[in-house]
Amino acid sequence: MFNDEFDDTLDDLMQDVKMVHISYKKRNRRKGKTMTKGLDAYGIDVKVLLKNFKKKLCCNGSYKDGVLELFGDHRDAIKGELINKYKIDSSNISMHGC
Repeated sequence: MFNDEFDDTLDDLMQDVKMVHISYKKRNRRKGKTMTKGLDAYGIDVKVLLKNFKKKLCCNGSYKDGVLELFGDHRDAIKGELINKYKIDSSNISMHGC
């Protein structure tokens, strides 16, 4: 009985934490793409964000199935923009990749 209550409480706490995952994945030897997940939880208009990133970072990208993809390694720029402009706490942003 105690374990069930603990699991339910843990699940409730995990739902309250909104994490943004920024990852980098190599496509071939030199080229790669940056993928960002979890922006929907913050109510960010992703199409406007994508347009701004494409213009600011001089790259191409797309938004599909809840994942924002930008070509190139732009993890630091995306993290900085989310912290400064959208006021997302840095502890809620997780960076992955090589």
